[in-house]
Amino acid sequence: MANGKLYKNILIWGVIFICVILMSLLIVFIDKFSVPSNNTSDGVVAIVSAFVGVVITVAVTGVLLNTQSENEYLKEKNVKQFEKKQQTYHCFLEKLGNIVIDLTQRSLGGNDAKSYENISSLENLIFQFGYLRIHMSDDAFIKVMAYTAEIFEVYRKQNLRSNYKKDIVEQNKSRSDQLNQGLYELTQVIAKKLFAISAILNSDMYGEKVNNRNNPQIEDITLQLLNSCGLGARPIA
Repeated sequence: MANGKLYKNILIWGVIFICVILMSLLIVFIDKFSVPSNNTSDGVVAIVSAFVGVVITVAVTGVLLNTQSENEYLKEKNVKQFEKKQQTYHCFLEKLGNIVIDLTQRSLGGNDAKSYENISSLENLIFQFGYLRIHMSDDAFIKVMAYTAEIFEVYRKQNLRSNYKKDIVEQNKSRSDQLNQGLYELTQVIAKKLFAISAILNSDMYGEKVNNRNNPQIEDITLQLLNSCGLGARPIA
């Protein structure tokens, strides 16, 4: 598109230049032509000059309008792309959150009976990655995938279903320290990796520089939030 635009502009300005040269030569050598009088000659010169002015004005106006139209088209295109990217990123975070929540609920309520739903969730997530891939660079996309994989890896290691069944169901307890610890570690990792993913998406959309270091203030507030919800690194008395 850029090469076609450049070629078109060169062609237009080339035609303008040739017309100006020809008209200028005509004005210079108008006296050499057989004309009835000097007044007629002056009139012809005026007409030719006016014609040259009109040609140049029309050509320049056309080029400017064409450039303006292309700029407006590019601006509108960029706005639509940004809006679609923003919509896709928000949808990904929403779907990821729903999947993690559903997996946790299934682990605490009978995962074996709904194992097919886990497969459906995984397929849904893969499609969400496909949408992300449309808008992201390789480096950013790989980082988002890696952080997401780490969330599910920690979820798998916590073995929530087994701890829930052993402590809550079989032993008929109202609280499980081991289950509490697993939920604490899982939620902490979810928060950490989710904020890292959000930072990548923010950088990709708004050009903000991604800080690879963890923000201690954000981590402290996250831990405070978890403790307020009854989750902690140590068993709650």
